[in-house]
Amino acid sequence: MIGFLSFRILKYLFIGALFFAIGFKSAWYIQGLKIEKVKLEVKKLEEALKQCEMANESNLKTISALKLELVKANKLCSARAKVYRQTIKRLQEIDALEPKSEGGNETDSSDPILLELNRLFTSGAYGK
Repeated sequence: MIGFLSFRILKYLFIGALFFAIGFKSAWYIQGLKIEKVKLEVKKLEEALKQCEMANESNLKTISALKLELVKANKLCSARAKVYRQTIKRLQEIDALEPKSEGGNETDSSDPILLELNRLFTSGAYGK
């Protein structure tokens, strides 16, 4: 009877150990799946990060090219503004001139305003 009793106890202990082992193995397998899922997510995020870094490098190149273009445009605009100011100054000087007429000669063709205007525009009818 003692052998039978110990067999019953051992049977329940064996069944308990078997369920414990199955539960442990199942938990181990589930945790492994979770770890694999996290590893895949990490890999996906690293790839996204690499793409962002490449996009940032491309954007930095574009920004530097645009800065250079802006500097060139500013230089061009400054040069054009300088020419504009010089032209305005020259036109004001020409505007301040008055026609000369020598002692009653009203048919004088040497008009300084016309002469200066012709000098201002070099491609005009009269050369320098």
